[in-house]
Amino acid sequence: MLKAGAAPLSNLIQVLGAYSSKIYVLSGNLEALSIISDSDKIKIIVIQQKIETNLFKKVFKYVVSNLKISIYILYLYKTDIWFFYLGETLLLIPILITRFLNKKAILVSSGSLRTLRQINNSKLSRIIIKKLENISPMLASKILISSKNLVCAEDLIKFGNKLIFLYEHFVDTNAFDQNIKIKNRQKIVGFVGRLSYEKGILNFLEAIHCIAAKDSDIKFIIAGSGPLDSEINHFINRNLLKERVKLLGWIPHNALPELLNQLKLLVIPSYTETGPLVLLEAMACGTPVAATLVGLVSNLVEDEFTGFILENNSPECIAFAITRALEYPKLDLISSNARELIEKEYTYDATIVRYRKLFEIIQ
Repeated sequence: MLKAGAAPLSNLIQVLGAYSSKIYVLSGNLEALSIISDSDKIKIIVIQQKIETNLFKKVFKYVVSNLKISIYILYLYKTDIWFFYLGETLLLIPILITRFLNKKAILVSSGSLRTLRQINNSKLSRIIIKKLENISPMLASKILISSKNLVCAEDLIKFGNKLIFLYEHFVDTNAFDQNIKIKNRQKIVGFVGRLSYEKGILNFLEAIHCIAAKDSDIKFIIAGSGPLDSEINHFINRNLLKERVKLLGWIPHNALPELLNQLKLLVIPSYTETGPLVLLEAMACGTPVAATLVGLVSNLVEDEFTGFILENNSPECIAFAITRALEYPKLDLISSNARELIEKEYTYDATIVRYRKLFEIIQ
């Protein structure tokens, strides 16, 4: 399992590689950079960033990092198109420089700024971020957004003439395959992701507590790490769930196919998502998914056909969805439908075809 932004950024670079003879990657996301090959075609430039807690230091670091990126953009002035991805709406100076050079500035909307507002403890920081977030879309040539559901959530309605619905997510269907038929899997329900509030993990735990009292056959797996690690451990111990819930912690991405093939159901109870990539990976493994209508979920999950929709992420709704899914008589058909959809529309080749539309528009 990769940290936020690593696999999607790697996917984007691979897709752009089909259309470009030279790609420059400027990023401070060291994990994302670690899975991108630094070849003759791809040049990686690390922009070192230090995390600060003091507001004034944050502002200073923000300006410095913007200036560093801008200097590289000026140096690489022959580059025709710049994609601003993950934190894109805070890169005001680099976007402004790109447009000054008469180059294309493409925002890949990730929802990262909205998340920053939600988790930031400083009221002043939230106000500053809110003021800044509309400037970059105004400057951008085009805005890529993965789903129509995100237009309102990310407050992009007023930029409708710039929006292009496109996503970089794809799955290696050879690595992520259905190795265990759904009928041969035990009643194991899983959660895979960052253990943080916006992922809905606390609601999932409450649902487990509710189900555990009624059904002794269902087991649960939680894979991931994050700021709620200790709170989750405390909840499991306090409610005597250690025999029912297995905490795996962070697992490497190449171990995910094996894990997903163990699950009878994957639950994605998030408040907000732009993907999530694990949705595609689970479906590629023939693992049914119950998910809230966030990110790409509405593009992929048709209730009781390719998965199950959570009307909300309340513990009661999650518990009901888990019971409904595990008792669904045609779960094997949902499994095969999900795999078929991924093979048809979410492979690398299919993504390359989708991106052709973008380059036709911006040329």
